[in-house]
Amino acid sequence: MKAKSIIITILALAIVGTMVYAMAVKKQDSESESKKYESWKTHENAEFEFKYPDNLILSEKTYGEERYQINIKSSESLTLPIDFAIEVRPNTEKQTLQELADSSGTITPSSNKAIEEMKIDDFEAKRIVLDSHPSDLDLNDPDYIAKNSKNITIVYVIRKNLIYSFVWINKKYKQNYNSVLSETILNTFDFKTR
Repeated sequence: MKAKSIIITILALAIVGTMVYAMAVKKQDSESESKKYESWKTHENAEFEFKYPDNLILSEKTYGEERYQINIKSSESLTLPIDFAIEVRPNTEKQTLQELADSSGTITPSSNKAIEEMKIDDFEAKRIVLDSHPSDLDLNDPDYIAKNSKNITIVYVIRKNLIYSFVWINKKYKQNYNSVLSETILNTFDFKTR
């Protein structure tokens, strides 16, 4: 009988110890995550906010009340450049995420298109990765198409009758771009209201 209660006590202590350890690890991960973005700037407006490294350049263009674009580009000091944009526009044609994904790459020639589902701040999204080719041609430059083709990622979210497009370049000609940093910026994106 004593052996049985000793075993139960040991098991209970092991379970409690495991739970305490798991909570400590989770707290440490949370603290290191917030320190990761400590030096980053925060861009916010009435609808959303996101973080980005302080060595990047942010610019905004407004095309009307509900249509605007935010561009984030690298400064000259980065070895891997970044070209990241957020475009917000009304969903006047009431397109679905699948229709947006299917229509990606139809305006300019594209190939190697891949579509996957994901979430942005708990909202359904579609990620499209494709090779985008120029729609024009310079007959005097035999490398024109290669030089002006790029591999891009587009992520769509539809919220409150607005289409949010997140677009970044992964590679252009022989230049790789920092797509990992673009993904990280996207992961900091937070809608202010539900």
